[in-house]
Amino acid sequence: MIDKLIIKQNYLFNLKYIFIYNFLILYFFLSFNENLNAKEVFILDNQSKNITIQGKFIEFLENFDEKTSIEQLQNEKWSSDLSSHQAFVRGYWTRMYVLNNLTTTDIGIKHNLNFEKKIILNKSLGIREYPYWFYGKDTYSSEINMGGDFKLFLPKNEITIVYDFFRSKPFNRYYSANNGLDRIILKNWNELKNTEIINFLGALCFVAI
Repeated sequence: MIDKLIIKQNYLFNLKYIFIYNFLILYFFLSFNENLNAKEVFILDNQSKNITIQGKFIEFLENFDEKTSIEQLQNEKWSSDLSSHQAFVRGYWTRMYVLNNLTTTDIGIKHNLNFEKKIILNKSLGIREYPYWFYGKDTYSSEINMGGDFKLFLPKNEITIVYDFFRSKPFNRYYSANNGLDRIILKNWNELKNTEIINFLGALCFVAI
């Protein structure tokens, strides 16, 4: 009788932990795949790298600055376009879903003359928040950035949600259009870094001449 009771207790104990385990897996899946069907997934491969990402892959969130938390970004309502050019001055975030089909996890994200930058990644390995970068105050070149271009870690064959902060203050009329300030290109990080170094050296030679 006692043996049967112990077996029953062990069975209920195991059921309890199986339920908790499945619940946590489901919670993580739903949390990571927030609104996954809201926007098309950008597939990064040898054909799509070096190509400006089209607007259909990008969502916008206005009136939130670089101090915005990942929880706020996850819970706010995003739009498919900017409401006005004033968003460039106030600051806004973009969100895109990227499936990395390249053979490397070191992905460079290239921007079009950005002077402020903050990036947050939501991937299967968890959240990664990059430090806020401001041109003229923070290091121009480091292990993770070349100016406003950053080195991202995107797991291979997985979807990563990329949150990307933009602001142009004072207002830059030249880039005051979608695909202007917020033009984004993804490519192999080493390729991006080497290209930027060559461009920098070329500019130095031009000035010297």
